[in-house]
Amino acid sequence: MLIADIRLGFTGTAFTVTVRDARGRVIGFSKRKLFNRQPMQTLYRDQASSALWYTYTAWLQPPYKVMFVLEHPEKGEIGRIAQVKTNAWWNARYDIFGPHERPMGTLREENSWVKVGNSLLGMIPVLKYLTGLMLNPAYRIIRPDGTPIARLTKEASLLGRRFAIIRLTELTSTEAEVLIPGLMLVAQMEAGRG
Repeated sequence: MLIADIRLGFTGTAFTVTVRDARGRVIGFSKRKLFNRQPMQTLYRDQASSALWYTYTAWLQPPYKVMFVLEHPEKGEIGRIAQVKTNAWWNARYDIFGPHERPMGTLREENSWVKVGNSLLGMIPVLKYLTGLMLNPAYRIIRPDGTPIARLTKEASLLGRRFAIIRLTELTSTEAEVLIPGLMLVAQMEAGRG
């Protein structure tokens, strides 16, 4: 069952991320200037940027490549998303933590060969722009006990970047609270692929 739809785009000099629920209503929005490299980003509830939803801050924290701390304006820290250092050619992996750094799950690429093909074709100037039509990665979110809970899939597109979050099982309230903004962040990190 579709939980949300994530669309990444460019408007003028800004990079935007819009999250819509299964009914098509905007439930999350983020806008960042293209060359802004600040370690903090703000997520809003609407496209007018009037209702603050979450903020996340990037930290370099070994043994991870980068760790993002998700914070709610009233509740404080609600979770963390950590990009695991892996072979850049082979696969993508993110660890997901709930409150108090409690392990909540792992996001892993389903087919590592998609990333290998994407990396190889990305070296060829003309084919680099067509990989979005041919190679579209999919990621599975798995609980620590091995139960798959959701799937993040990139949909085929030439210019735009669009991801779908599909629920595979019932989510706990904590998982639901961390999952949408966390996958919004992962979609931004993985947008350049496929």
